[in-house]
Amino acid sequence: MALGMHLGNKKIAIALTTDGNIAFNMGELETLRSLGVNAKAIIFNNAAYGWIRATILSKYGYRFFHTDFSNVDFVKIAEAHGILANKVSKPSELEDVLRAMLSEEGPYLIEVPVLTEDKLMPPVPEWRSTAEKYDIPYLG
Repeated sequence: MALGMHLGNKKIAIALTTDGNIAFNMGELETLRSLGVNAKAIIFNNAAYGWIRATILSKYGYRFFHTDFSNVDFVKIAEAHGILANKVSKPSELEDVLRAMLSEEGPYLIEVPVLTEDKLMPPVPEWRSTAEKYDIPYLG
């Protein structure tokens, strides 16, 4: 996440990441807490391995296999590691939650629920045709 960036320049570092990435790298939360660095994480939670899901959709259609997560509460996971955390439930809350994060010294995590890639396609050129084929809004 933002740990290396913070250690390299000693300034606040903010990582934009996903729930899938955190699932692969959960141990980084403990490292952030134990070092107490001023590194923040904003997790975009689509309750899935979204990139894998979008790749499956582009190659095989709606035939997903074990790409969805159960209802993981990343705020509770962060708090269990001793990290301050907050969840944005609606867009109007984002500014206040970001201000709270930036006012705190040390690690902080924000969870932001988002749609899966089969409902809103990120701007990946190879996926444009998939978005058109399945009538999914494309962000490119």
